[in-house]
Amino acid sequence: MKLIYCPSCGEVRSLDTRITTCLCGDSFGWYKDDGLNAVIGGKAIPLGFANDSFLKALLHRPEEGMGERFEAFVIPKKCVSVHDSKEGA
Repeated sequence: MKLIYCPSCGEVRSLDTRITTCLCGDSFGWYKDDGLNAVIGGKAIPLGFANDSFLKALLHRPEEGMGERFEAFVIPKKCVSVHDSKEGA
């Protein structure tokens, strides 16, 4: 799962096939039709959830106490599945 982080307003938003913008409008992004590749723009910094880790955490959600941890990461500046809108999506 890909998300965008906006360093201007601090908001994190998950991507969709429709354009997604942060509260302040400085960052935006969307999934391409294939649902894997994404386009980002403005000040957006892409983030990722390891899908298998995230789904496992959801399945093991406890009734109380600390929730299950899952793997999340900052997607590198050069990534084959994330394209900057300025570079021609």
